Amino acid sequence: MNITHLHDSAAALSVKSLFKTDTCQARSIFIKKGEELKEHISPVTALLVCTKGKVFYSEVTGLEKELSQNDYLEIPLQVRHKLKGLEDAELLLFS
Repeated sequence: MNITHLHDSAAALSVKSLFKTDTCQARSIFIKKGEELKEHISPVTALLVCTKGKVFYSEVTGLEKELSQNDYLEIPLQVRHKLKGLEDAELLLFS
């Protein structure tokens, strides 16, 4: 299978589950340039990996980071955060 083919390229934002077990899950995220994944809280610590394009990640703590291809970061437990597409982007989220 190919992650790129999971998402409708006409959609502003798309989140697809890749797999889920009792202890973890993986999701594929597609976000178009200029679109946002609204502020939300992660109930668990997560790992966000940018596989294509560029996004802007920001937290209520003041942390701001631009992620491009092959960049990753840890999303802390219970911290409000959001994403904005700086380019059409594909990401993997492991939690």
